[in-house]
Amino acid sequence: MERDSVFPGPFQCGHCGTKGVPSQSFILLRPDGTGQAGRPLTCMLICPACFKPTHISDWSNGRPTRQIPGILVGDDVQHLPPDVEAVYGEARKAMTVEAYTGAAHLCRKILMNVAVSQGAKEKETFQVYVDYLEQNHYFPKGSMKWVDHIRHKGNDAAHHLGPVSKADAVELINFVDVLLKQVFEFPALMQAKKT
Repeated sequence: MERDSVFPGPFQCGHCGTKGVPSQSFILLRPDGTGQAGRPLTCMLICPACFKPTHISDWSNGRPTRQIPGILVGDDVQHLPPDVEAVYGEARKAMTVEAYTGAAHLCRKILMNVAVSQGAKEKETFQVYVDYLEQNHYFPKGSMKWVDHIRHKGNDAAHHLGPVSKADAVELINFVDVLLKQVFEFPALMQAKKT
């Protein structure tokens, strides 16, 4: 293990999102002193802003392909009700530790939370919540395919064997991100402009 070796490239902290050069790096090389294809086998990088560690490994074409915690998927969304904010944050954090099946299931739960926050009754079926959001025009026109995608992937995560892929989980988080902005953030911003 080499302490404070030069990390081959910038990184983005998986904890706080800071981009740049680590304040410290701990690099594990092969016993002969070489990395895999000239790269380290694994690295522990210390963020210069929050001082938390990020683990980097699995190199391909000279670039790291695995980072724990990973970079948050989706944007920070403002003006969310506390319950919706908590579940959305949990889904985003699940992505940073490669818990894609959990993230997919949480995206499904977010739709339920959004419906209840907008007036739907609690303890209904998921389909009732989807219908409520559709009938009350919370989904953009033409987005029912995305809603069905969330429903199917969320059902798969909850009721079928096998994992959800990273690509599917990223799609779900990105759709939920847009939905949350449309339902909560954009109306709040417009209301603020009126006052």
